Order: sequence, then C-alpha cells, then structure tokens
Amino acid sequence: ASSAILSSFAMQNHNDVGVKLATHLLRPHVIPENTRVTAFVAETLSRHWPKSDAETKSLLESCKESVSTGSRRILDACDSLAFSRSMHYVQTGDVEKSVSFLMRGIEMASIFGCEIDGNPYTQSFLRTMCFRRLTLMCSNSTTYILKRIYDCFSSPVEDIDVTVLTEPLRAGRIIVDAVAGCDAVDLVENDPSISLLKHVVELGLSLILGEKSEAANAIIGCLKDKEDTDGSIIVLAHAGLYGYFLSSAFDILVAEDSNCSLASAVSSFNLKGIQVLFSRFTQYCSKDKVYVNQASTSSLRPDITADKMREALGKGLMRAFISDNAKMANKEKLGSDSIEDIYTEDSVDKLLGPSL
Repeated sequence: ASSAILSSFAMQNHNDVGVKLATHLLRPHVIPENTRVTAFVAETLSRHWPKSDAETKSLLESCKESVSTGSRRILDACDSLAFSRSMHYVQTGDVEKSVSFLMRGIEMASIFGCEIDGNPYTQSFLRTMCFRRLTLMCSNSTTYILKRIYDCFSSPVEDIDVTVLTEPLRAGRIIVDAVAGCDAVDLVENDPSISLLKHVVELGLSLILGEKSEAANAIIGCLKDKEDTDGSIIVLAHAGLYGYFLSSAFDILVAEDSNCSLASAVSSFNLKGIQVLFSRFTQYCSKDKVYVNQASTSSLRPDITADKMREALGKGLMRAFISDNAKMANKEKLGSDSIEDIYTEDSVDKLLGPSL
C-alpha cells in the first residue's frame, strides 16, 4: 500500500505528499524488530529532499518515537532529512536557518535509544552528518576570520581598514548566535570548534573597537590549556593557527610598549597569559610544527621576525610584573585581608622554566 501511495503521488509530481502519507501509514510498524518495514521507511526518507521547513519538521516529528526506541536506520534517515534542508539554506545563503536545521538533526540524534534501559547511545549525535557539518562550518569560519585579520593588519599602518572585517565577523556571529538559540545548545556548546569560533569572533570585534584587554583575553582563551569534556587537556586552536594568534598578540604588545612608561605600565596580558604566549611561541618555533598539515599552517606576518617577537614578549613580561605588582600594592593599601594571585618564587620559576 505504501509503495502504491508513493508511485501514485510521484506520477502527479507530488512526492512530498506521497512520502508523508506513506511514512504516516507505516509509522506504527517502524520498530527495531520489524527490519523490513523499518528499512523501507528509512530508504524512502533518506532519498527524499524536503521542499519546505514545515515538511521537514513534520517528518522528523513523525520519526521521534522510532528513534527513541533505538532504530539506527531511522536515525540515519532523520539525519539525512535535516542535513538536506540545511544544505538548501547553504545554497540560498541563509546561514542562520542552515545552522538551525543542523541543530535539529543533532537534537534528534540526542534522543536515540532514550527509552532503552541503561541507554548506551547518549553520544550518538557525535557521529551524525549534521554534527560533522556544524563543526566544519565553525572551523572554516574561524580560519576565514583569522586570515582576514592577518591580511588586514599586514597592510601599512596608514592603510589599515578594519571595516573589511565586518562581513566575516557578521557571518561568524550568526553561527554562534544560531547555535546558542537552539534547544540542543547544551550538547555542543563545549565542542572545541564552536568554543574557538566564539573566541575568534570576540577577538575580531575587540580589534575593531580597539579594546586591547578583551582582544588579549580572546587570544589566551584560544591558546591556553583547558580540560575537555572527557578530562583530557587540549588547546582550542591547533598548531597551524598559532601564527595568526601570535601576530595579533604582537600588535597588542608593541602598542602597549609604545604608549606608556614603565612607571605607569599597563598590560593586557597578565603573567599567566604571557606564559601561554611564551609556550605557544616556543612550539611555533620548534620542529614539531612540521607535523601540522601544511595547508592549514599559518606563519607570523612578514614584518614580525622571531627576534622581534621575543623582544615583544620579554617587554610584555616586564610590564605584566609591574602591572600585577601595582595591583597587589593597591590591595595592600586598601587593607585587603587576602591578596589573590600572589606570584611566589615557585610560580615565577614555572613561568620562566622550559616550555612544553
């Protein structure tokens, strides 16, 4: 009967109606034990390209029960439906709706097997096309923004025009906001590619507004060690991006060095931030970087030599000590009972010791 429905409506050029009716007819029989019916419905949905948002949402909703009972083939079909609708919006240039449907696919995968006792599939969304597409989109946007920042500040000072960063930053912000506005945000907000894009958008906006401290915080957020969801220690930015971040850090360090005296030294990077920069610069200069995919490897800008970078970091370290000491002195004057972030000889030894 379902095959007849599909054939009849296909001849009338109404495939969408045929798929909807056939799916609705067989829905009570789509269970993991009924492999024949499940395979038929899954294949029908996988080969279908929805023509509207409402149709996509309706088909996904009709499959929820089957997915929650552990039907892998129906889950793959739902992943295909959400992915195909997302790609439609990629073609039309609507990034927000494209991300929205990727998140719908991820949300559908998150309920896979939820009705099974001791559900072992809580991370199934990590293996979906929608999740992989979302992380790829974030990674590509991150690299594009960093490249535009790099190119912008490679120009002579008098020719620098930060307005060229507006469009790539707007696109990156749309992705970040679209993810944050979805119900399934808790599933993906800690993913490294999404977190990295957030920091890079903040970096770009801060550079446009001339907010050096915020830009410095964004750089360190991308380069510092952090604990991943599985307990491992990671750095959000891969080694191929170090050149971009170090170039931006160099500009901040040089600007602060030329705009203040030691008596009134200020530093956008604190001592821990400078330590992170030293560590990443050491790794950047080491032979380990030859193992990075050369197609994704960035370098310091041509005007920034290794010696200039070392000098900027050294002076930045000096200002960071002066600035932090001044803050601690002010706390003492105010009679603070406890002083946070006191740098003992042990912490200084760690700072100046060998980098990883």
